[in-house]
Amino acid sequence: MKELRRFWKVEIVVLFFLLLFTHISTAYDEWWDAKWHYRFKIEINSTSYDRTNWPIEREINFTSLLEQLNVYGTFDLNSTRVFEYGADGKLLYEVPSQFDTSNGFNATTNAYGTLVFIMNGTTPAYTKRYYYVYFDIVENGAKAKPTYATNIVYSWDGKEIQVNNTKLRIYIDTNRAENTSGIYKVVRQDGTVIFQVNSTQRTVEYLEYFNGTHNVTFNLIGNATFKFGPVRLTIEQVGEEVIFGDVSQKTNKMKVVKRYYIYNRAGPETYGTWIKIEQNLTNIANEAIQRNSTPAGALALDLNRALFGGISDLDGDSNNPNSWFWASSVMGELAGIINYEQVGTSNFFATNSTAYGRIGIQLNATTINANSSIIQRSLLYFGTDATEFMHLVNGVKQPENVTQLTPQAWVVEMKAKPEHVIYNRKEDVLIEVNVTNDVYNLTKYVNATFDMGTSVTSDDQTIILYDDGTHGDAVANDRIFTNYFNLTST
Repeated sequence: MKELRRFWKVEIVVLFFLLLFTHISTAYDEWWDAKWHYRFKIEINSTSYDRTNWPIEREINFTSLLEQLNVYGTFDLNSTRVFEYGADGKLLYEVPSQFDTSNGFNATTNAYGTLVFIMNGTTPAYTKRYYYVYFDIVENGAKAKPTYATNIVYSWDGKEIQVNNTKLRIYIDTNRAENTSGIYKVVRQDGTVIFQVNSTQRTVEYLEYFNGTHNVTFNLIGNATFKFGPVRLTIEQVGEEVIFGDVSQKTNKMKVVKRYYIYNRAGPETYGTWIKIEQNLTNIANEAIQRNSTPAGALALDLNRALFGGISDLDGDSNNPNSWFWASSVMGELAGIINYEQVGTSNFFATNSTAYGRIGIQLNATTINANSSIIQRSLLYFGTDATEFMHLVNGVKQPENVTQLTPQAWVVEMKAKPEHVIYNRKEDVLIEVNVTNDVYNLTKYVNATFDMGTSVTSDDQTIILYDDGTHGDAVANDRIFTNYFNLTST
């Protein structure tokens, strides 16, 4: 009888992967889960001040990171995970995090946004902490969106916003006296009222600029959108410039994008905590314009009418970088402000105005070209202790040092072969795969797929290979995976 012989094509699929692209200092850092194919490391040095529950906000373009790895696919928005590691490269625990997409986000071409997590606990001065951020593409299998516990709760009725976090209850009205929009009340969770005003007055926090003729602000009435996450809540408002107190008189010169960033936790929170406010001022006219603010009015905190008994004590430094001021009541309730960052100008600074009864951010005369923007970011502290606020000031003036290392990807290096090239029907084919490079020894099993020689894959057959001392495997746990495939099954 004529022997029937057949050639076989063997394809190997390894389900746990090896790290190929590494940085020498992280070559043996544990990999959390091989279902996640990519990661990068973040090292954070606390520098000269200890930091407690310190928010880390880092702009990331995952498309760019994937391109560095020669990977082209669709970023999986649900795939980001943050883990803290020890200095020895051992995984410690997962850290609650969120990734907020930016304007123009596209999962395939521009996966850009802000990664946010809290460097939890107290990090002593000159201490380094280590984190890995894991991520993936949808082509590698969609990941479930993570869920984390949070104390952030908010409500919005179309006019007013109330936000609770771990330490504070913050009240925002988008249309109070003279059409002001901003914070009008802050209460600590123990019931201590930091400040408040009644509904017939301006909000305590608001924007007040000057265009050379009139005081101006922005129409933010009933305007708010929300990005909610376990680490921070972002409230965004967009409005056109109007004459102060009359929203019907638009200047057609400027618009603002104003954002509140309210954190689940920030700082030691013994006496209070802080939030961040950002304002992006854009010239929408066809020519350059000039703007300045009223005294301490670019971001005003009218504390003399809001603190119990008015302002009793205050202190500050108007010198940049990171100018600051605080004011407190006779009972000790306190609010402070820091000129945290500015872009497109150097004319913002923190100050106080006795005449206006407030502290805040001031803008000196600034030219803004057509279609250009200036951006200012403030940190606002609400609590009952100037020392806690000053610790924040010092931490901002001597910021943490964040180093992001090159991205890493899991691949596999192996050699695969059958015993022979040609087999007879009814013979057993011993398939052997030698995983030649796996520094973490994470490869658990290998799949071998047999191509039946047709143009379709539906008739292909797959078997599992083992490294267990059976199934044709000579030595267990030597990273050589084997199994038999009987040709009678074809």
